Amino acid sequence: MAVSYKKCFRTYENEKFDSKVTVVTDEDDDQSDYEEIAECVDNPSEEKKNQNKYTDWNKCDASKSTNSENKRKGNVDRTEGKQDFDLKLPGKQKVKNVKVASKTWRTACVLSAFLCVGLMSVVAVLLWLMLSTKGSPCEHVQCFHDGNCSVSGNIAICTCHTGFSGLRCEGTPCVNFNCDNGGTCFLDEFQPKCACKNGFTGENCTISPCSRSPCEHAGTCSVTGSIFSCLCLNGFTGIQCEIYEADFENNMGSMFIQDLSDEHNWRVHSNSTPSTATGPSSAYKGDYYLYFETSSVTDGSAARLLSRDFIFESSGCLKFHYHMYGSQMGAFNVYQESRQIWRKAGNQGNQWKLAVISLHANNFSSSKISFEAVRGTGYKSDIAIDDVQVLLSGC
Repeated sequence: MAVSYKKCFRTYENEKFDSKVTVVTDEDDDQSDYEEIAECVDNPSEEKKNQNKYTDWNKCDASKSTNSENKRKGNVDRTEGKQDFDLKLPGKQKVKNVKVASKTWRTACVLSAFLCVGLMSVVAVLLWLMLSTKGSPCEHVQCFHDGNCSVSGNIAICTCHTGFSGLRCEGTPCVNFNCDNGGTCFLDEFQPKCACKNGFTGENCTISPCSRSPCEHAGTCSVTGSIFSCLCLNGFTGIQCEIYEADFENNMGSMFIQDLSDEHNWRVHSNSTPSTATGPSSAYKGDYYLYFETSSVTDGSAARLLSRDFIFESSGCLKFHYHMYGSQMGAFNVYQESRQIWRKAGNQGNQWKLAVISLHANNFSSSKISFEAVRGTGYKSDIAIDDVQVLLSGC
């Protein structure tokens, strides 16, 4: 069987001498039985050709031994002094095993590549399914105060009603809306309004009970809770300082003056009067009261008080407490200008009594109120008054 030689080499390692040799390969890869150690040349020698001719592959092992022996004999002179060695090439079964392993490795690599590609495809499909079935970003976003959610790109955006602000419309108009005097802000159809405490009104609860200046006669208004109160100047009383008052705690006060045309004067006093069995023992209100001392005066003598000028657009009211105690008691008269509007005479007992008298409208002209005390038949006729009030409205 003829063999063709090529310009290539096959190298085998000798495990015993740890050296490498090169053998000629033929075109048939299955024919790996060459033992010749030679350089691969274009024109191999006739001897080498003869050494590589085989008629039967089953005689390969015997030919290898003959060729090896001839080679050793031909190279005795050149290798003199050197140790000869045998080159044991891999057997046919071993080469086949290597080829089978190589094919198995290639098959495993191909299968692994297909498996990796398949896994990557599955992962890509799963990701695509997850992204394609993912809900809208607005599903997880709450816009407060009825704000509307919309999507821009992949971002949820809240569109707020007028007055509301913030990423989720959480900022209300009440944030910058002030309710004064303890008022509370609330939303009415998305508009801020104030719930005011009792007594306060206005858009921002700025109108208080004192805003309309309810305190008359220069009284000072203040608010306690939801109720206003007035601090009145001396000579005035009432919820709105609308009542003229004389309590005689500060002498005659601002309501009355002495009538200079009478015989005697009224006196400011506290506790009991000097005379026994007549007069009060204490004031009706506070510490002081006003009285007419009847000792050392003649019978029928009078003491008068004159009030300030009053204008009554309609009927007014006069209130006072009087004390007429004594066995020789005289009379007590009250006038509106020159008209007598009230009279008491005789002993009324040892106690304070209340008098309430209606005053006539004076058609926008001023009028004075006067108190007149008249001595009785003796000194046991002291007359006293306290807590006098004049109202510009009816009783």
